[in-house]
Amino acid sequence: MQIQTINKLKELTDNRKQLFTEYLTITQKLTDLKEEDVEQITAGMEQRAALAGQIDDLGIQSRKVCRADGREEHLTEILQCRADFSLLSEEEKELFSLCQSVNRILLEIQDQEVLVHRNFEDIRNKLQESIHRNNTGAKFAGYLNHMNYGASKGVLYDSKK
Repeated sequence: MQIQTINKLKELTDNRKQLFTEYLTITQKLTDLKEEDVEQITAGMEQRAALAGQIDDLGIQSRKVCRADGREEHLTEILQCRADFSLLSEEEKELFSLCQSVNRILLEIQDQEVLVHRNFEDIRNKLQESIHRNNTGAKFAGYLNHMNYGASKGVLYDSKK
């Protein structure tokens, strides 16, 4: 039973690693996009949300496997890389090492998230500048309407007389 449990946890962890790798790739692409790439930004964010859901599902499955085995605390320590490596069996050491590789990917994702956040702030600032520049035309149109250059304003003034 123990080896089957470890093998199942390895399989689930390997699947999580693949999904995290894909998540990292999408995140890295988001760091280079510009304000004109709105569709790609939206698609990337949606893809990441879908991957996060799949990753969460795999985490739930892993917790169920740990509970079903009866060694939930010990297995959870391995999955979280908190177990004493020297006391683990060979199969458990392989699972522990796999979990460490997942953690390395998670650290890289965290680093990339900072860059994505900065990129999105830059995009927001550029769009706000563009909106501000384009608002001057709208202010001028409002001024023309206020000065009775608009057809509707003229009708209203004539009807009041």
